[in-house]
Amino acid sequence: MQNFDAKHFSRLFALLSNPMRLEILQQLATHCCRDAQGGCCVSDVEAHIDLHQPTVSKHLKALCEGGILERRREGNRTVYAFSDGAALEQMQQFLRHYQECCPRKP
Repeated sequence: MQNFDAKHFSRLFALLSNPMRLEILQQLATHCCRDAQGGCCVSDVEAHIDLHQPTVSKHLKALCEGGILERRREGNRTVYAFSDGAALEQMQQFLRHYQECCPRKP
């Protein structure tokens, strides 16, 4: 794999190792991707999971900083949506590289 940066991948996988962040991503994918603009504000996410607003905000911020999500302002709301997918594509490439080394079962 060219341009392998262990620290970069370590940060991405650590970002997704938190169960609450995975739950937030699941809720965004389920409830907030219905159109091209897609996205949810903190209260939308909070309505679907058992976390308080400050905790949801903290996790959303981390997911934005990691390149998984992006945020935009809509009036007085901050809306979170999936980014262009570059970080997830990098992870997929990383996993495919090692999957090629695995023996195939007949």
